Amino acid sequence: MTFSTTSSLPTLVDSGNVIRPIFEVKAGSPITGTDVLMSNLAGFMDLKDNFSGSPLGLGVASVGFVSQVAVASGKTASNVSMLTAGLAVDATSAGGTVTDLHLIRGFAANFGGSLNIGTIYGLQIESGISALATTAFGISVEDTGAENYLAKSLKIDGGSKVVSDSTIGLEIGGTKSFRLAQLTTAQRNALPNVTGTMVYDSDTGKAYLNDGAGWHQFG
Repeated sequence: MTFSTTSSLPTLVDSGNVIRPIFEVKAGSPITGTDVLMSNLAGFMDLKDNFSGSPLGLGVASVGFVSQVAVASGKTASNVSMLTAGLAVDATSAGGTVTDLHLIRGFAANFGGSLNIGTIYGLQIESGISALATTAFGISVEDTGAENYLAKSLKIDGGSKVVSDSTIGLEIGGTKSFRLAQLTTAQRNALPNVTGTMVYDSDTGKAYLNDGAGWHQFG
């Protein structure tokens, strides 16, 4: 594996006067069988006694980016990001292919040892955070072309974090209900016939189920 940087300092400064280190994989020297980390913050923490309690409730953090942002009275910050991951495609990189792009990726690996973990949280938003904002989204996907995928069941409300039976795909607990799409008769009839789809017709005031050939009123 061979890396090289540009040879003269001015080429490391972009038009916004930002110094950017440039790494190059030389042609004819493909990288195989290794990981490439542009900014490596990996570390090793050896806990040889019990650990409990922390003032901020953060526990043991392998990599911590805790910071404070203060906005003066009467002033406005249009956008503040505590952790940002993004991709910028440079004009000179046209023609290449990225098979899978992971903007944020988390995984846990066992390298032969034994460690008991109670619960793993892939993404956790602490309770009480929403009180700081007018509107709060735990997860917001604003790309209308993106598909959303869950390999396992989804539980909404109800106290328990898991569904009552593994054969259930979606379980709604507590006092919440499930609401069908509200469509007019014309909008409903314009939909394709897909077996098992359900809608509520706001013109007739009835719910309808599609059997793959057409719509049929419930009951």
